[in-house]
Amino acid sequence: YLGNSMVEVEVEGKKIRKEIRGQMDRIWQMRAEKEREIIYGRGSYDNKASIAILLLLLDALKDADIDGKLYAVFTVREEVDAAGIKKFIKEFKGDIDKYREKYAVVLEGSYSFTPVIAHRGVGWIFIRTFGKRCHASTPHLGKNAISEMCKILNYLEMRKEEFCNELYKHSNDSLLGKPIFNVTSIVGGGIKKVDGSQIERTDMNVIPDFCECSIDIRFGRSLNAETIKGFFSEKLNRISEEFEIIVDEETFYPASGIGSTIEDAMRDELVRGAMDCSGIRHVEIAPGATEGAFLHVAGFKTLVEFGPGGAFSHDVHEYVEKDEIAKGGKILVCLLDEIGF
Repeated sequence: YLGNSMVEVEVEGKKIRKEIRGQMDRIWQMRAEKEREIIYGRGSYDNKASIAILLLLLDALKDADIDGKLYAVFTVREEVDAAGIKKFIKEFKGDIDKYREKYAVVLEGSYSFTPVIAHRGVGWIFIRTFGKRCHASTPHLGKNAISEMCKILNYLEMRKEEFCNELYKHSNDSLLGKPIFNVTSIVGGGIKKVDGSQIERTDMNVIPDFCECSIDIRFGRSLNAETIKGFFSEKLNRISEEFEIIVDEETFYPASGIGSTIEDAMRDELVRGAMDCSGIRHVEIAPGATEGAFLHVAGFKTLVEFGPGGAFSHDVHEYVEKDEIAKGGKILVCLLDEIGF
């Protein structure tokens, strides 16, 4: 750890310096030592270490008497449409609903077992614009769908802060704060295929009749796909008539949180138990979304992240701290005891 959110990773004599998240920097500042052994490679932190921790937990509990029922759930498609956790909730709903108290812990590469109590919802809006094809030498005979998209995106960028403030009035979620949105992709006209750095181009001399962009939006509780679609439709109708908004509600993750404030959350028995067992006396809010969103909706009091320390999810230099794996198994046994299992 080099300070100021920077770490140096050394593997087989090669070194690389990169910036880590502020939440993990906060953990390093609490530590006396500044060097740790790691397990290195993409997927080690997000999320294979957590699978190892859960297997350690099951081994530790094989001869234990448990007051209640414990599910160890290994799911797929967490970052696509959450199909795995949705299937679990649907298939076991009858069994789950028998229990008055339900707790969930999403084991996720995180911040050395700092309780993560909430995250904003996330969804993708797709805006399509339409035009009329014609030869590029006679543009007055057609209508350019890309130009129409530029008009829309410039409008959204110029009014972004204003629109986020208006969306916040719909949720007024002080724990999760204001919504944010960003354009994350755009395609249109003669781009036929993109494969890495190789782009296949066609119809370069044609005025395009189609363009589509995606907008990633992060939002607080009380907002949903229908409200968000209606909001953007109303705004864009002021400047364009040549567009369509597409929203797939199945890919929306609802916002999730314990309590309405940090103070509320830190008084919760699940959060208190997690802090007591990990020794971390603060909580965090996740920048991204996890399957905890759907567990929360299903009636579970949920830590949306609670997992080992590391960094660089989805990166070739991803790593997890080696000692955190055994530590994680012990912390989870402790937490189960703390909340009455």
